[in-house]
Amino acid sequence: MAKEDKEAVGNPEGAWAAAGFAVVLLVVGLPVWWFTTTVYRAQLPYTTIETLSGQLRHHTVGVTLIGSLPPTFQEDLAKSLASMQTVRFLMSKRLHTREELDVMHSAKTLRELDGGLSRVVQVAAGMLAVVVVPGGSR
Repeated sequence: MAKEDKEAVGNPEGAWAAAGFAVVLLVVGLPVWWFTTTVYRAQLPYTTIETLSGQLRHHTVGVTLIGSLPPTFQEDLAKSLASMQTVRFLMSKRLHTREELDVMHSAKTLRELDGGLSRVVQVAAGMLAVVVVPGGSR
Protein backbone atom coordinates (compact mmCIF):
# COMPACT_ATOMS: atom_id res chain seq x y z
CA MET A 1 0.00 0.00 0.00
CA ALA A 2 1.11 3.48 -0.71
CA LYS A 3 1.71 5.99 2.04
CA GLU A 4 -1.32 8.15 1.08
CA ASP A 5 -3.65 5.12 1.17
CA LYS A 6 -2.45 4.23 4.65
CA GLU A 7 -3.06 7.79 5.85
CA ALA A 8 -6.59 7.80 4.40
CA VAL A 9 -7.52 4.50 6.03
CA GLY A 10 -5.79 5.22 9.34
CA ASN A 11 -6.98 8.88 9.61
CA PRO A 12 -10.45 9.12 11.22
CA GLU A 13 -10.48 12.94 10.91
CA GLY A 14 -11.85 12.78 7.35
CA ALA A 15 -14.71 10.54 8.43
CA TRP A 16 -15.56 12.87 11.32
CA ALA A 17 -15.47 15.86 9.00
CA ALA A 18 -17.85 14.14 6.56
CA ALA A 19 -20.17 13.11 9.41
CA GLY A 20 -20.12 16.67 10.82
CA PHE A 21 -20.95 18.09 7.40
CA ALA A 22 -23.86 15.67 7.05
CA VAL A 23 -25.20 16.56 10.51
CA VAL A 24 -25.01 20.31 9.82
CA LEU A 25 -26.70 19.76 6.47
CA LEU A 26 -29.55 17.79 8.04
CA VAL A 27 -29.97 19.92 11.18
CA VAL A 28 -29.62 23.39 9.58
CA GLY A 29 -29.91 23.03 5.81
CA LEU A 30 -33.00 20.84 5.59
CA PRO A 31 -35.23 23.06 7.83
CA VAL A 32 -34.01 26.25 6.11
CA TRP A 33 -34.77 24.72 2.71
CA TRP A 34 -38.20 23.51 3.91
CA PHE A 35 -39.32 26.91 5.28
CA THR A 36 -37.98 28.96 2.38
CA THR A 37 -39.67 26.84 -0.29
CA THR A 38 -43.06 26.39 1.41
CA VAL A 39 -45.90 28.03 -0.54
CA TYR A 40 -48.23 30.22 1.54
CA ARG A 41 -51.87 29.33 0.98
CA ALA A 42 -54.27 32.09 1.98
CA GLN A 43 -57.86 31.27 2.81
CA LEU A 44 -60.16 32.70 0.15
CA PRO A 45 -63.47 34.34 1.10
CA TYR A 46 -65.65 32.09 -1.07
CA THR A 47 -68.96 33.56 0.13
CA THR A 48 -67.84 37.10 -0.77
CA ILE A 49 -66.63 35.92 -4.16
CA GLU A 50 -70.00 34.27 -4.86
CA THR A 51 -71.88 37.49 -4.05
CA LEU A 52 -69.80 39.46 -6.59
CA SER A 53 -71.33 37.58 -9.51
CA GLY A 54 -74.80 38.80 -8.59
CA GLN A 55 -73.87 42.46 -8.18
CA LEU A 56 -74.65 44.99 -10.88
CA ARG A 57 -71.49 46.64 -12.16
CA HIS A 58 -71.44 50.05 -13.78
CA HIS A 59 -69.06 52.52 -15.34
CA THR A 60 -69.16 56.20 -14.52
CA VAL A 61 -68.85 58.70 -17.36
CA GLY A 62 -68.63 62.44 -16.89
CA VAL A 63 -70.63 64.59 -19.30
CA THR A 64 -70.24 68.35 -19.59
CA LEU A 65 -73.10 70.20 -21.27
CA ILE A 66 -71.82 73.39 -22.92
CA GLY A 67 -74.17 76.19 -23.87
CA SER A 68 -77.35 77.91 -22.81
CA LEU A 69 -79.75 75.05 -22.36
CA PRO A 70 -83.54 74.99 -22.13
CA PRO A 71 -84.58 74.42 -18.49
CA THR A 72 -85.67 70.83 -18.96
CA PHE A 73 -82.93 69.76 -21.39
CA GLN A 74 -80.51 68.48 -18.75
CA GLU A 75 -83.27 66.65 -16.86
CA ASP A 76 -84.65 65.05 -20.05
CA LEU A 77 -81.16 64.00 -21.11
CA ALA A 78 -80.46 62.54 -17.66
CA LYS A 79 -83.74 60.58 -17.78
CA SER A 80 -82.93 59.24 -21.24
CA LEU A 81 -79.44 58.18 -20.20
CA ALA A 82 -80.67 56.65 -16.92
CA SER A 83 -82.13 53.72 -18.85
CA MET A 84 -78.61 52.41 -19.40
CA GLN A 85 -78.02 50.04 -16.49
CA THR A 86 -74.26 49.55 -16.84
CA VAL A 87 -73.31 53.22 -17.30
CA ARG A 88 -73.87 56.12 -14.90
CA PHE A 89 -73.50 59.66 -16.11
CA LEU A 90 -72.30 62.56 -13.97
CA MET A 91 -73.69 65.71 -15.53
CA SER A 92 -72.27 69.22 -15.28
CA LYS A 93 -72.96 72.30 -17.35
CA ARG A 94 -71.34 75.58 -18.29
CA LEU A 95 -71.84 78.41 -20.77
CA HIS A 96 -69.93 78.84 -24.04
CA THR A 97 -66.58 80.58 -23.89
CA ARG A 98 -65.87 83.50 -26.22
CA GLU A 99 -63.49 81.30 -28.25
CA GLU A 100 -66.17 78.61 -28.73
CA LEU A 101 -68.73 81.21 -29.86
CA ASP A 102 -66.23 82.61 -32.38
CA VAL A 103 -65.74 79.12 -33.85
CA MET A 104 -69.51 78.60 -34.07
CA HIS A 105 -70.09 81.90 -35.88
CA SER A 106 -67.15 81.49 -38.28
CA ALA A 107 -67.80 77.87 -39.31
CA LYS A 108 -69.50 77.48 -42.68
CA THR A 109 -69.97 73.71 -42.66
CA LEU A 110 -70.67 71.11 -40.01
CA ARG A 111 -67.21 69.64 -40.60
CA GLU A 112 -65.57 73.01 -39.88
CA LEU A 113 -67.71 73.42 -36.77
CA ASP A 114 -66.76 69.99 -35.49
CA GLY A 115 -63.07 70.48 -36.19
CA GLY A 116 -62.98 73.94 -34.64
CA LEU A 117 -64.88 72.95 -31.52
CA SER A 118 -62.73 69.87 -30.97
CA ARG A 119 -59.70 72.18 -30.84
CA VAL A 120 -61.12 74.80 -28.46
CA VAL A 121 -63.43 72.84 -26.12
CA GLN A 122 -61.50 72.00 -22.96
CA VAL A 123 -62.80 69.17 -20.75
CA ALA A 124 -61.00 66.82 -18.40
CA ALA A 125 -59.57 63.58 -19.76
CA GLY A 126 -62.16 60.82 -19.91
CA MET A 127 -65.11 63.23 -19.99
CA LEU A 128 -67.58 63.82 -22.78
CA ALA A 129 -68.62 67.26 -23.98
CA VAL A 130 -72.02 67.97 -25.49
CA VAL A 131 -72.04 71.37 -27.19
CA VAL A 132 -75.42 73.00 -27.70
CA VAL A 133 -75.20 75.24 -30.75
CA PRO A 134 -77.29 78.42 -30.43
CA GLY A 135 -80.29 78.68 -32.78
CA GLY A 136 -78.85 81.66 -34.72
CA SER A 137 -75.70 79.73 -35.77
CA ARG A 138 -75.33 78.12 -39.16
